[in-house]
Amino acid sequence: MRNLIMCLTFTSFVLTGCATIPPKAVTYEQKQRVYNFNFDTTWSKISELISKENLPIKAIDKNSGIINTDFVQTSLDQVDKGNFLGLGILVKARYTLSFFVTQIDETHTKVIINSHIEHFGSQNEWVSTFNVDDSFLPNKYFKKLNELFSDASAGL
Repeated sequence: MRNLIMCLTFTSFVLTGCATIPPKAVTYEQKQRVYNFNFDTTWSKISELISKENLPIKAIDKNSGIINTDFVQTSLDQVDKGNFLGLGILVKARYTLSFFVTQIDETHTKVIINSHIEHFGSQNEWVSTFNVDDSFLPNKYFKKLNELFSDASAGL
């Protein structure tokens, strides 16, 4: 009987330890912002952000308003806000960012940031990670971009 209880207890720990909390649905609006600056100023601030954060650029085309980063190596706890019960620090992860910059009018520019996240799986290969909050990284970089715009506004 004692062995049965220990076996059931162990099984429950294993099953709950592998479970993750599903992320909330991410709306399109959570990954975009409109800035009260023209396209060139916005593009310049995004370029400054990428340089300041040492993000490796894979592709850049100012005419189409697109910047794609190459993979940034990290751990799962750095790309998600805790859905891995504290074990994310043990899992290798990497991500890319895509910035889409669109001029709305002479003084307003829309910025969209998308992220693609992968983790190093049990088969020793990179696997797309779907159970993370897809707005976490865009919001992280929007916050940093907002700080750059605040600095620019303060200097006027």
